[in-house]
Amino acid sequence: MTTADRGETSFYSQEELDSLGFKFLGRNVQLSRKASYYGKGEMSFGDFSRVDDFTVVSGQVEVGRYVHISNNSTLIAGDEPIEIGDFSTVSFGCRLFSKSDDFSGEFLINPTVPKELNHVIHAKLTIGRFVSIGCNSIILPGLTLADGTGLGAGTLLNRSTEYFGRYMGFPARRMGSKSEKIIELGEEVLKRDSQQ
Repeated sequence: MTTADRGETSFYSQEELDSLGFKFLGRNVQLSRKASYYGKGEMSFGDFSRVDDFTVVSGQVEVGRYVHISNNSTLIAGDEPIEIGDFSTVSFGCRLFSKSDDFSGEFLINPTVPKELNHVIHAKLTIGRFVSIGCNSIILPGLTLADGTGLGAGTLLNRSTEYFGRYMGFPARRMGSKSEKIIELGEEVLKRDSQQ
């Protein structure tokens, strides 16, 4: 008999979630017990959002409705937030940052050195609605991923994107456009949700 057969999951129960001190939790949020959450009081998760096993979420992270953050991903926010819009997906093993060490060689890097000798860059990361981030992608601080952006697997994104653009590569290049039909599908989900 598997864990699923016994009705067990790796997700916190609603009672457990309510006791953990998150800034905001919408309806039917699924957060894995096997993920790590640092700074829960700064985190918000919208209705029907989900975080899978072995993910690390740190700092000011604001997740919209119907967002899926797949396993083994890392979201590191500093003095500026990471915001993820409704119906977006962060696939397996992605790395999203709103802070980074300065790798210019002018400063020491990592948290073990005296603070006055390093320089951490803080810049808001905004991920729009209907964004799909392919597995093992890396997104650097200070970027805006426009609504509908699609990133192929293994993409390094170092510049902001255009509305419903498809990108891939290391670093990313625009490869074309995505269909906007998903907007209608998202509206249908919200309509059904409001009727329940």
